[in-house]
Amino acid sequence: MLPSGATRLTAGSYVGRMRFNDVDVVIRPKRSMPSLLTLLAEVHDLTNLVPELAGYQTTPEIVDLLIQIFLRQIDGLVRSGLKRTYVNCEEELVPVRGRIDVPRSLALHMRGRARVWCSFEDFTLNCVENQALLAALLAISPNGGLLQARRRVAHKLSGDFVGVSALPMTAKNVQAINCDRLSKHYEPVLRLAQVILASMGLSNDFGGVESNGFLLNMNSLFEKFIYRRLLHLLSPDGITVNEQSNFAFDEQQQAIIRPDLVIQSPRGLRLVADTKYKDKYKPEPADLYQMLAYCRVMHVTHGILITLGNRETRRYSVCDGETTIEVIAVNLDGSIQDIHASVDTLACQIRERLKMPC
Repeated sequence: MLPSGATRLTAGSYVGRMRFNDVDVVIRPKRSMPSLLTLLAEVHDLTNLVPELAGYQTTPEIVDLLIQIFLRQIDGLVRSGLKRTYVNCEEELVPVRGRIDVPRSLALHMRGRARVWCSFEDFTLNCVENQALLAALLAISPNGGLLQARRRVAHKLSGDFVGVSALPMTAKNVQAINCDRLSKHYEPVLRLAQVILASMGLSNDFGGVESNGFLLNMNSLFEKFIYRRLLHLLSPDGITVNEQSNFAFDEQQQAIIRPDLVIQSPRGLRLVADTKYKDKYKPEPADLYQMLAYCRVMHVTHGILITLGNRETRRYSVCDGETTIEVIAVNLDGSIQDIHASVDTLACQIRERLKMPC
């Protein structure tokens, strides 16, 4: 917030919707909607929902599209029957249910309570999968940054989760859920719930102005997309791709560095790579300095900056006579096949730098 009381908004790496007091702010991605959906489908295992994601042709906003699909998936689960599971329960009852806990029941009678302690199994909706879906619905319904029609549907659907505990859930909690054969059909909607909870889990207090909304971090999305695609393409050749590994910056280990990717051939040849969700002809000096620091600290002679765009690879031979930094652009425009082909080209260039056949 400025001294005058006005609020200044500057462009960043997020896309989505925000609401500041009575003002709705829609932040659209710089890339096309198909490319954004390709990144989401790859990073969050939403490939089963690709036919529904094609709705971008009639829905101009990524946020509204994701919320619509999530609510539609929930409605389908409710209609077909939500998952139930047996839960061990112990309760003080009047009618006997299950097994009687004799010592505890005698203690009740000694206190003049005409009840019995029972141990039984309850067939209930209160399983972790339903708890995660309810948490996402409860995050949508009060969120003033979303369309009111979607919030009403979310509120209505949450009424079908009677008996499910409304627990605080985060995206990491949802990611840790392992579906069994009885809940395998929950996987796509749980992945969407993970996206929703992560996108609403940001600090929405900007300069003292309370706000709420749904934001996607494009830097993180691009990084994870590149990592997953390269892992898929290079692993069959025995090339290891590690994400966000920590390395000591100094001998006393007072500071660490964390490059986005460290890639190593079966023979031990290694290079370091960093993703930048930027579409510029020349990289920023700070990005080059960062890559040079990675190479020096890790004793690596080759670094790669992975950026956006459709241009030739730019090569920097550093004056130390040892280090080479390349800027390789990935084109996120076009169809899903075009985007994958661009990453295929990146993977081929990495193989060549590791002295392996493309």
